[in-house]
Amino acid sequence: MLSSLKISHKLALLVIVAVVAFVVSQAFSIITERNNSERLGEVRNQLYPSLELSTINRGLLQLIENQINSAVTTGDDQQIAATREQLAEIIENLDRIAQLNPSQQSDVKALKSKLNGYYSTATSHRHRYY
Repeated sequence: MLSSLKISHKLALLVIVAVVAFVVSQAFSIITERNNSERLGEVRNQLYPSLELSTINRGLLQLIENQINSAVTTGDDQQIAATREQLAEIIENLDRIAQLNPSQQSDVKALKSKLNGYYSTATSHRHRYY
């Protein structure tokens, strides 16, 4: 079939196929770029702030643990009082994480419950020794 076409028609057909392939390639690139932009927006607006808050919470939790251990050793009630402020900051950060990631609200609620249980147990052990 192609052998019966004139050379000019064959060249025109080749150009048309190349243009169609280029258009399809560009359409695929645009769709992929839009999907990537949405994903990057989610990372920037939800995941990165959540990771940052989680990192802060980890440091605060370590600090609470160290202060409670020190309070048990020294019998200093002021260190326990300082841990209450840090506990409140962790809970506030967890609330922000829940706002950023509505699908994770049940996990955040469970974490807050475990955190309060941990804190109550740790501080009650301190009072048991003094």
